[in-house]
Amino acid sequence: MFSAEEKSEDCLLLAESEPQPIVVVLSWHRAYGEALLYAQSDKAATLISQAEQRIFERYLEVAASSLQPEEGRDLWNAVTALSELKKTLALAPHPAIH
Repeated sequence: MFSAEEKSEDCLLLAESEPQPIVVVLSWHRAYGEALLYAQSDKAATLISQAEQRIFERYLEVAASSLQPEEGRDLWNAVTALSELKKTLALAPHPAIH
């Protein structure tokens, strides 16, 4: 990628700049995608739990800084979708039996 820098009135300098990623994939994206992709498998409960954990970890990472509104919305939507998926698959946590 090139950026233009004005050197004088009639001269334009083109310089290479660092390429910026179009899409940034965070660790919680993969875990969330796997939970959705394998929702009908025998690993669904584990994958959903792992996705919830990664999402929670991301919330903690950005707690000290400002969360981008888009990512905040994405995290909320992911948590909501996983919650609905757990209801659908009857995977809601059960109280421990002692």
